[in-house]
Amino acid sequence: MSSPPQSPPHKKLKSSTEDAGEETLMHIISSETQNSETQNNETQNSETQNSATQNSETQNREIQNRETQKREIPKHMILKFLSETQNREIPDHVILTEILPRLPVDSLLRFKQVCKEWELLISSPDFINDHAFRQNPLSSRSVLSIANDSSLTAIDYEDLDFTPLGQYSSVNPIFLIGSSHGLVLLISSDATKGQLRFPSLLLYFEFDFRTFNPVFGGLGNTIYPPPKFLQSTDFAAKDYSFGFGYSSTHDEFYIVAINFLVSSNHPVVVVFLYNCSTQKWIEKHKVITAPSYEEQRMAIILEDVWYKHSGTLVNEALHWGAIIVLEDLWCNHQCIVGFDLGSQKLGFMSLPSANFGESAIFIRSAFSLCCLNDFLCAWAYFKGGRRVEMWMMKEYGVRKSWTKLFCADMNSTYWYFFGKPRQIMIFNFDGLRYVDFSCITPRWSKVDFQDQVKAVNYVQSLLSPDAIIKYPTSGEENE
Repeated sequence: MSSPPQSPPHKKLKSSTEDAGEETLMHIISSETQNSETQNNETQNSETQNSATQNSETQNREIQNRETQKREIPKHMILKFLSETQNREIPDHVILTEILPRLPVDSLLRFKQVCKEWELLISSPDFINDHAFRQNPLSSRSVLSIANDSSLTAIDYEDLDFTPLGQYSSVNPIFLIGSSHGLVLLISSDATKGQLRFPSLLLYFEFDFRTFNPVFGGLGNTIYPPPKFLQSTDFAAKDYSFGFGYSSTHDEFYIVAINFLVSSNHPVVVVFLYNCSTQKWIEKHKVITAPSYEEQRMAIILEDVWYKHSGTLVNEALHWGAIIVLEDLWCNHQCIVGFDLGSQKLGFMSLPSANFGESAIFIRSAFSLCCLNDFLCAWAYFKGGRRVEMWMMKEYGVRKSWTKLFCADMNSTYWYFFGKPRQIMIFNFDGLRYVDFSCITPRWSKVDFQDQVKAVNYVQSLLSPDAIIKYPTSGEENE
């Protein structure tokens, strides 16, 4: 039996600054070229596909069985246990250090009213950090969605419970980038809402970033972008993609802006990295090379524009779909670009197969990335956009661990996938759909939830945007 999809430990992404990184890039180009040359035999492909489907079904049944075995304890059972044990002799330290830190935020906010001791404990920085950064199976695993009018909504995975979190702004357009440990990254434009007909126009105006906790409301902290974003066409913000995440290596939250420029025959990756603790931007440049293709003019293009998909956060690294273009050879190679927040270096990863997805429909990309159950996943359109395949990388960074989760006919254009391997929440501009693939015939449920612009994975916490800033001491200020 194959190993179950447990939450993966943090593994470093191979860096393109090392020889291994260049070998990875060359492997993507060379292996996918060889694979594409062997795809002309339709009979052989059909047999291979049937065999892969059977293997996928077996693996999916194993995933489903393990999901049943490790099913999380419902929140109401924990709360019932607390209420029924009021008269029992449970050591205080067990309640305060083992039970309370495992509860969801809405329960903690209520329990602050139990007594002064609990209020002081739940409000303390140590407790807030313990709750925010531990692997907590009882914290609400949900999706955070933003609508056209900038109103935010959290949707719980388990029971599809909708929690309105208010409207962030009634004047300026707001866009959702990402979330990590309860903190959310937004972009706020200086344009008025009447000036923007499409999200793609947002960065043509001056803008800033906001770190924000929807539990507390307010406007959060304002972070101004690097000056180059507003002064140079080579660094135009609209050409970048953004991401947000936390690194346990540095105990820091980071904002990442990434783009690939072309210099001579080789692409140059440009990364703007913002440390939310020191409140400073740094700029990184790196020429991407593939020694076997030195004479070829090579370019790297991000598969998705910034307002469709931000960096997918998995294993404390941000990931984007990309296309490697060898212009003289008239061929393209698809891959995953990853930026490790710990090492702060770039790496490349292979997709499940060569020519992953079809890009015949201009309104969406051939493939994209998502995170299901803390695993990196890749999904793509086939058969003229009528069919979607979803694959999961069960062992981070290992190409052979790609496993097909499902293949389904979908007569619509979807943008975002969330949930667990067998229970998927799907978003598009027309609404939300919940699909249960654990049944022989997948069960589809449609939810009336329209006018949504963007959605991201989200876990509530009590972490304040102010708490992650490390203000300099008087001595440091004078340096």
